[in-house]
Amino acid sequence: MLRQSLFALSLVLAAPALGCAGTVTSEPPTTADTATTRAPVAVNAHGPVKLFGQALGDVPLTASQRQVIEGLATGAETRHAEARVAGQDLMNTLAAQVEAGQIDRAALQPKIDALSAAMQKAQPADRAAFEQLHAILTPEQRSAFVDAVEAHAQEMRGQMKEHNGLKQLAAVLKISEELIFVI
Repeated sequence: MLRQSLFALSLVLAAPALGCAGTVTSEPPTTADTATTRAPVAVNAHGPVKLFGQALGDVPLTASQRQVIEGLATGAETRHAEARVAGQDLMNTLAAQVEAGQIDRAALQPKIDALSAAMQKAQPADRAAFEQLHAILTPEQRSAFVDAVEAHAQEMRGQMKEHNGLKQLAAVLKISEELIFVI
């Protein structure tokens, strides 16, 4: 009986010594591929791509994630070029009408339709890119991204309220305030 008790006691005392042969870490070591940085993505982007790029600047990304995301942003900028041109055309036409002292909504409608069509044309590829972004980010990064998008969008809304002319422009054109950011 004493022998069994001593054996059991020696196992209890020896187990921690055997188990502590190495160090225990709760996180894997940081390597060049797992090190993360925070910096805006697509800094020269426009409209929604710029908003998402700024928000991604609040998310810690690995170098490989950042590289793929920059590629997604470049693709989005290319897809949105037609919408930017259509938006500029709309704004130039509207500016000319304002300068002439008369707003002709009927003349603006084709410009608004062109902008809307350009945006709709980009939507399927934008959705695919957004799904790819979702797959690239970890659940924690996705959560941080959503929080950052909301914060940056709120900031933009605040700036828009300060610039009441943009709200008035959206009302005159009978388009959503969000569409003004694309223009």
